Amino acid sequence: MKNIKISQNIAYLSMLLAISLILSYVESLFSFIFLSMGMKIGLTNIITLIGLKTCGKIKTFIIVLLRVFIVSLLFGNSMKFMLSISGFLFSFIIMIICIDTLKFSTYFTSMIGGVFHNIGQIIALNFFIKTPYIFSILPLYIFTGLLAGLVVGVVSNTVLKILLKYKKDIG
Repeated sequence: MKNIKISQNIAYLSMLLAISLILSYVESLFSFIFLSMGMKIGLTNIITLIGLKTCGKIKTFIIVLLRVFIVSLLFGNSMKFMLSISGFLFSFIIMIICIDTLKFSTYFTSMIGGVFHNIGQIIALNFFIKTPYIFSILPLYIFTGLLAGLVVGVVSNTVLKILLKYKKDIG
């Protein structure tokens, strides 16, 4: 019985990783729609929020870290990796605080996560460009982080309602 539960858990985590990779690829196809290079909705954060709510911090951290590495290897370069990892770390830490300590809703957690993801990326970008003027785009990135975070939060909350009906099957 324990082996079945372990197998279900591995299958669920693998499914989350696979979906996040697919969402990342799909999102890269539509990145030309946005005004600034690198701006995306952050569809993969749907999986981050679902993971945090259904399988915990450590497993979700591993899933997202694997996604960042795999996407960077397949579609990116060292700069994209640095921007992705810094955005991930900033947003992940703040989302854990929002969920565990402050007990914020999925919507608000997603919006704050979107903002901090963008802040983390701008800080990392400053290391590459080395100019204080990079921070002049911060208001635009805060606004887009809030907007994208709201979209991701709505989708995440909808999916979570469905998943949590079947929580006994989720590892």
